[in-house]
Amino acid sequence: VIVIPGEAHPIATYAAEEFALHIEKASGARLPILAESGAALNGPAVYIGATCAAANAGLDLAALPGEGAYLK
Repeated sequence: VIVIPGEAHPIATYAAEEFALHIEKASGARLPILAESGAALNGPAVYIGATCAAANAGLDLAALPGEGAYLK
Protein backbone atom coordinates (compact mmCIF):
# COMPACT_ATOMS: atom_id res chain seq x y z
CA VAL A 1 0.00 0.00 0.00
CA ILE A 2 1.17 3.51 -0.84
CA VAL A 3 -0.21 6.26 1.41
CA ILE A 4 -0.36 9.95 0.51
CA PRO A 5 -1.74 12.89 2.51
CA GLY A 6 -5.48 13.48 2.34
CA GLU A 7 -4.86 16.80 0.59
CA ALA A 8 -1.75 15.67 -1.26
CA HIS A 9 0.40 18.10 -3.20
CA PRO A 10 0.34 17.19 -6.92
CA ILE A 11 4.03 16.28 -6.72
CA ALA A 12 3.33 13.72 -3.96
CA THR A 13 0.49 12.24 -6.02
CA TYR A 14 2.75 12.01 -9.07
CA ALA A 15 5.54 10.44 -7.00
CA ALA A 16 3.13 7.82 -5.66
CA GLU A 17 1.89 6.99 -9.17
CA GLU A 18 5.45 6.69 -10.48
CA PHE A 19 6.51 4.54 -7.53
CA ALA A 20 3.52 2.23 -8.05
CA LEU A 21 4.28 1.98 -11.77
CA HIS A 22 7.90 0.98 -11.20
CA ILE A 23 7.00 -1.54 -8.48
CA GLU A 24 4.49 -3.07 -10.89
CA LYS A 25 7.04 -3.22 -13.73
CA ALA A 26 9.62 -4.84 -11.46
CA SER A 27 7.38 -7.30 -9.64
CA GLY A 28 4.01 -7.50 -11.35
CA ALA A 29 2.31 -6.33 -8.14
CA ARG A 30 0.10 -3.24 -8.32
CA LEU A 31 0.17 -1.34 -5.03
CA PRO A 32 -2.97 0.66 -4.27
CA ILE A 33 -2.58 4.37 -3.54
CA LEU A 34 -4.70 5.50 -0.59
CA ALA A 35 -5.30 8.87 1.01
CA GLU A 36 -4.10 8.80 4.60
CA SER A 37 -7.35 10.29 5.87
CA GLY A 38 -9.40 7.33 4.63
CA ALA A 39 -6.84 4.56 4.91
CA ALA A 40 -7.47 1.65 7.24
CA LEU A 41 -3.91 0.39 7.56
CA ASN A 42 -2.88 -2.70 9.43
CA GLY A 43 0.24 -3.74 7.58
CA PRO A 44 3.32 -2.40 5.83
CA ALA A 45 2.96 0.81 3.84
CA VAL A 46 5.05 3.35 1.97
CA TYR A 47 4.20 6.93 2.93
CA ILE A 48 4.83 9.65 0.35
CA GLY A 49 4.51 13.36 1.10
CA ALA A 50 3.74 15.35 4.23
CA THR A 51 1.64 12.73 5.99
CA CYS A 52 0.46 12.79 9.60
CA ALA A 53 2.39 9.54 10.06
CA ALA A 54 5.64 11.32 9.13
CA ALA A 55 4.90 14.13 11.59
CA ASN A 56 3.95 11.65 14.32
CA ALA A 57 7.25 9.83 13.75
CA GLY A 58 9.13 13.10 14.31
CA LEU A 59 10.44 13.30 10.75
CA ASP A 60 11.44 16.81 9.65
CA LEU A 61 10.43 16.86 6.00
CA ALA A 62 11.56 20.47 5.61
CA ALA A 63 15.13 19.34 6.36
CA LEU A 64 15.19 16.94 3.40
CA PRO A 65 16.82 17.97 0.12
CA GLY A 66 14.56 18.21 -2.95
CA GLU A 67 14.44 14.50 -3.67
CA GLY A 68 15.35 13.22 -0.24
CA ALA A 69 13.76 10.37 1.64
CA TYR A 70 13.58 8.84 5.09
CA LEU A 71 13.74 5.08 5.40
CA LYS A 72 12.49 3.70 8.65
